[in-house]
Amino acid sequence: MLPVFVFAMPLLKLVGQPVAVAEQAGLVAVWLIPFHLSFPFQFTLQRFLQCQLKTGIVAWVSGATLAIHVLVSWVFVYRMIIGIVGAALSIGFSWWLLVLGMFGYTLYGGCPCSWTGFEKWWWREGRSIFEK
Repeated sequence: MLPVFVFAMPLLKLVGQPVAVAEQAGLVAVWLIPFHLSFPFQFTLQRFLQCQLKTGIVAWVSGATLAIHVLVSWVFVYRMIIGIVGAALSIGFSWWLLVLGMFGYTLYGGCPCSWTGFEKWWWREGRSIFEK
């Protein structure tokens, strides 16, 4: 799918979209790539937390991220006057903030029965599997 986002502008021109529309859509598509790259991490963490019956945490992190997203979008679009690129950047920022929030909760003690941290074996001997 990445090539579709990278080459959105020429592809849209090829299928007959107006040049102005193709250029704006191509610009937005490129700036939305980080947003799409956050999906595997976000969905995995969300499913993990749901399986641990931590849906309240997902809701709180999502709500906090939404509040930050509104502020960041306003700053990018209206104060910095970046426009549509600013909107795309704020979406990517917000989704990665969501990923970091859920990962932080999972990593730093939110799931003590299922996540016990990295094992000492990894730090002593585990890295050797990559050296061979």
